[in-house]
Order: sequence, then C-alpha cells, then structure tokens
Amino acid sequence: MIAAMHGQLRRVPLPCRRFAEGTGGIIAKIISRAMAILFSCLLADPAWGQNTGALSGTVEDATGEYMIGADVRLRNQITGQEFSTSSDEESQFRFDRVAFGDYLLIVNVQGFKSAEVSVKVGERKESPIRVPLQIAGSADSVTVSANSESMPTAGQNIDVIELDRCRSQAFELQFEQSLVESKANFAKGNLGH
Repeated sequence: MIAAMHGQLRRVPLPCRRFAEGTGGIIAKIISRAMAILFSCLLADPAWGQNTGALSGTVEDATGEYMIGADVRLRNQITGQEFSTSSDEESQFRFDRVAFGDYLLIVNVQGFKSAEVSVKVGERKESPIRVPLQIAGSADSVTVSANSESMPTAGQNIDVIELDRCRSQAFELQFEQSLVESKANFAKGNLGH
C-alpha cells in the first residue's frame, strides 16, 4: 500500500503481504487460482444451458391409467446418443440438459406394445408429451410338452392315452406268453431227444 506523507510517497507494509512474501507467494497463487476457477464456473453455467433444452411427459395406458416404472429412452436421430429414465409414481418422465435436435422417444412396458414418438428439442419450451400405450396382442400359439407317460399333453385325449397303455400292456403280456411257450417248447425239444 502506498501512503502519502509530507509530499512523499512511501510503501506501508501490510501483515498479510509479509506473510504471503514469507511463504514464497504460495498463498497468493492458491488464492488467484481459486478465484479463476470460481469465475470460470460462474461464467460457464449460463453458457452450458444455451444450446440445451428439456423434454418431459407422461406414460399412460389406453384408458389413461398411470404406467409406473416404464422404460423411457431418448435417442438422438443424428448422433445415436441415447438417454434413459423411468416413469415415476405419477407416470411422469423428464430429460434435462438435452442438446437441441431431433430425437426418437421410445417407451417400453412389459405386456404393452412399444411406443415410438418423434420429438424435437429446441429453444421453445414444449408442453409435456403424453405417450399412450396399447396392450400387446395375445400369443398366436402355445406349446406344451411333457415327458411323463402319466400326464397327457395338450393335444392328446386321456381315453387315447389309456387305450395306448392297454395296448402296450397287452403286447407285453402276449410277448411274455410267447416267451414262456418258447421256453416250454425248447425244454420239451431238449428233453425229448
């Protein structure tokens, strides 16, 4: 600091300056860097949001009921960059700080058809998007299989199964009888000679 005394200027030593000079200027460097970081953060925040927007909306079924936990993805049509979130307990979703551009909004919920909506994120604040989902169609076919003989499969009739069992048992019985007869004939043939 400079002080004027009797028409003459002279330096007045300050205690903090002596401390800073005594530490080799380290504290002065730290303070100046901290100030630079602080100002750059303050100036960068408004610049950050200049080319970004937000997108929000709700996911509902065909009757307007909430769809909690829906998988919501936002894909940039040019870059392919994708953001994802889930709908909350009020069926709402939101994407913040999204770069301006054309996007594809993709919504998936198990048991419902996937919904795809083209959206544009721009400077103008858009009203929330409502995404209604339709129930997925039923399956065309059902396949049932069983390895156990005691359980009929979906395409079989129980009477047919029982008839097959009876035939099988009758065949086994006939086979056993012919085997017994063959043994008996063999024994007679061997004893008779």
